Amino acid sequence: AFLTSTASGLSRAVSVSAGLISVPLTLRYLGTERYGLWMTISSVIAVLGFSDLGINNGLLNAVSRAHGKDDRELARQYVSSAFFLLTSIAIAIGIVFAAAYRWIPWASFFRVQSTQAMAEAGPAVAIFMGCFLLNIPVGIVTRVQVGYQDGFAANLWSSAGSLLALISLLLVIHFRGSLPLLVLAMAGAPVLALLLNGAALFAIQRPWLLPSWSCVTTGASKYLWRLGGLFLALQLATAISFSSDNLVLAQILGPKAVAQYAVPCKLFSLVSTVTSFAVSPLWPAYGEAMAKRDYSWIRKTLCRSLTLVTGVSISLGTLLVIFGSRIIHVWVGSSIH
Repeated sequence: AFLTSTASGLSRAVSVSAGLISVPLTLRYLGTERYGLWMTISSVIAVLGFSDLGINNGLLNAVSRAHGKDDRELARQYVSSAFFLLTSIAIAIGIVFAAAYRWIPWASFFRVQSTQAMAEAGPAVAIFMGCFLLNIPVGIVTRVQVGYQDGFAANLWSSAGSLLALISLLLVIHFRGSLPLLVLAMAGAPVLALLLNGAALFAIQRPWLLPSWSCVTTGASKYLWRLGGLFLALQLATAISFSSDNLVLAQILGPKAVAQYAVPCKLFSLVSTVTSFAVSPLWPAYGEAMAKRDYSWIRKTLCRSLTLVTGVSISLGTLLVIFGSRIIHVWVGSSIH
């Protein structure tokens, strides 16, 4: 857990730094309306984060359970069943999206007015959706690593993805690329890093976990569906709570208002970012401890982590309330009030 927290801190630092650099660059390059379009598209896809039906998070619990029992065969059944279930889901969503794409007036949906933004809205959504769908089955890679408490490896690969996204963004801006190309750079680079991570995991680190149709079992699939349903309820609540703001703003006030809201929101998201890298690695540890019935450790660790998170959240939140406006002005200039 300590190694994962440390690597997670590094990964978050790289991700946040890349975000701090990319936000003013993209805001100046795209302008307020097109940047608001980009943020709204991101929110639309984020709302679809529950489309894996909770199976990815269920897999994390399942893998940590199998790890606690030291059962390789059971772990492989879970991984293979999850991979093919998620691949089927991604294909189904892709078919529905492809059929509906031409009938949706994307420019009107996002309420953009400039000619350039109207032309770019549809292709940008298509590229973002492609990256999102590819990420659904490939996402099992990080869940497997975290489930085996190798989250530090997942975080290091995530750092590589953030750096690759920033480099790709700089190249797109340098060559004056379109919004769809910028979307490909920002959304595609992390997926590429995840694919490389998967190749390393299944070819070198844990080759016995390589998904195989012959390892798909009814029992493992039912367990993942049942557990995934519980996580789906949590993901739906999270999507509504944290991803609907930009959609509401875009429909009522337009994409420029989204930009005004999204930048301060990114700043305050630092609070949850900092706390999550400290407590997230404990998730699979709880799963393993439950498999071994070590409930005393679970209670003690939970109380300590809640105390830590509360203290850090109050401290950082207070500082951002006091200095937030000044930070935003230095960060992105006077375009955001």
